[in-house]
Amino acid sequence: MARVDWGRVGEYWRLCLLRLEDQEKDGKGVVSISPQGASAHEAVRGVGPAGLDVSSKSEAWKAGYAEAVMRTALAAEHLQGMVYDRRQDAFFPKSTVIGPSNPSPRRLPPQSTPPREEDCEDAFPNPAVLYNRIAHGVGFTPKQRIDALHAHANWLEFNKDTLGAEEQYQYAIAVARSSLPSHSIPTNSTEIAVNRPSNADINAHPESATSNLVNSLTAQATYLSRTSRLSEALPILLSNLHTVRYAISHPSQPSTSGTITQPKPPGPLAGWSAKLFRPDEFPLPLSTGNEPLSSVAPAALKCREAELMAYIGEILFSTSTSRQDDGLSWTRSAAESAAVTLREIAETSRTVQGDGAQKERERERKTGMEKAERERCRECLVMGLVNWEVMAGRLAERGEQRQESTGWKGWFGGSRTMREVDGGLQRAEMLKSGLIRDGLVEPWAFVGK
Repeated sequence: MARVDWGRVGEYWRLCLLRLEDQEKDGKGVVSISPQGASAHEAVRGVGPAGLDVSSKSEAWKAGYAEAVMRTALAAEHLQGMVYDRRQDAFFPKSTVIGPSNPSPRRLPPQSTPPREEDCEDAFPNPAVLYNRIAHGVGFTPKQRIDALHAHANWLEFNKDTLGAEEQYQYAIAVARSSLPSHSIPTNSTEIAVNRPSNADINAHPESATSNLVNSLTAQATYLSRTSRLSEALPILLSNLHTVRYAISHPSQPSTSGTITQPKPPGPLAGWSAKLFRPDEFPLPLSTGNEPLSSVAPAALKCREAELMAYIGEILFSTSTSRQDDGLSWTRSAAESAAVTLREIAETSRTVQGDGAQKERERERKTGMEKAERERCRECLVMGLVNWEVMAGRLAERGEQRQESTGWKGWFGGSRTMREVDGGLQRAEMLKSGLIRDGLVEPWAFVGK
């Protein structure tokens, strides 16, 4: 596997970000603001804690800027604990710096020159500074803000800040709920705590659900699962599944477009010049996420349904031995449903021949899903198949032990037999082999799972 040079990657995105924010260059018209938590941070290598009001900029600029911020934040995550050596134009771990603040520096390989403290500064700002630029900035779509909040939550969870992570997930739900009648976006942490977000809205009115709301609730539920709060996570996932199935059975027409219409050049040679020098269409976000869930592409909804079923199956299987049969059943259904959907998506995608950005946008229009969404569907299928095999294997092992000790050929009240479990394992293996054979899933996708 190739190793990512996060120093170089981060430097590329940092320079891109600085250019976009430069009032003399691409940042003309943006207004500096002080987002939540900005006062706790200082500028690092030109990237300060201030955010922007980008309301005056085009949708294409906003989308590009949001991507630059998120990519810079990802690089910053990998470069925490690193310093930038101005003299060598290179990145080093703080533990290797020679200076008063580090009396026992860690040794570097012989071919490397140790960095000196007077030549060094922090490599990148805290990722929170960057995520807050979008989450608490002005002029961004709700989906962009929610994506930033979720990324920040993942970073906080990685650093064992569970309270901070939970607050980010709750704020994301609050942002998603703001599109519903009688709801507004909370302005601070206290307001979030008092008005704790829940899934009551979509339970009562599934027709009012949006993609943002379902995504935010699902993200919170998976977080609760990871923190062993399964009894809280399961009702949320079941509610979301009901909502997604309602949207599948009550489809509506999408109201957004994924491209910009380019202005026609004037003059007698307009047609000729447009063919030769036509500016490329910018791949705008297909939606803000606040459109009705029923307007989402059917394939995307089916993928989401399979994902929720896989999560539910995993929770049921791990809750108690009496629910393991149910967990396996949910997981098997999720994997088989995801496989059918992925085949349909692949067939539609293959009608567009060739590579490049223009071809990819055509695939997005035909499938109704961005490339990242299609890849997520593939990952969900892999997860479901792996879980299916693991669950069936454990049931088979437990059944063998029970059979040896009692002489019975069934267990859990006779609901499962060894033959049925073995048949399930063979069924999962056949499905996996077929997907690999047809090029829908790479063989190494299952390695180490």
